[in-house]
Amino acid sequence: PQEIDVSPAPSPDLQNCSQYSSCSECLQYFTCGWCNATNECLDGILGGPLLGSCSSDWVFFASLCTGRCSDYSTCLNCTTHVPCGWCGGDEPYCTPGDWAGPTRSSCTSWSWTMADCS
Repeated sequence: PQEIDVSPAPSPDLQNCSQYSSCSECLQYFTCGWCNATNECLDGILGGPLLGSCSSDWVFFASLCTGRCSDYSTCLNCTTHVPCGWCGGDEPYCTPGDWAGPTRSSCTSWSWTMADCS
């Protein structure tokens, strides 16, 4: 009888993201993200690092290497920088997110595009 190999398939290799010391260098690799809070490159996905944590300003898009969402102080300025969106209310702020809402928080008034700004 023929033997069947039932061992699990190897997982895809992750990029050793920690070797990169700048946001722009880090984000050349689709498995890496930049944590502005600690200035380090980590293995991750859009929602955050795979291991450990990044308390704020997780960057997964190279277009944000030159600025953080929190750097933008108006809805119009914020929503022109993917993946930033504007969280309105009593104390409005710009934060990472997508069309459905902010990535790491919740808000009652979400603006994802310039057209959403009032």
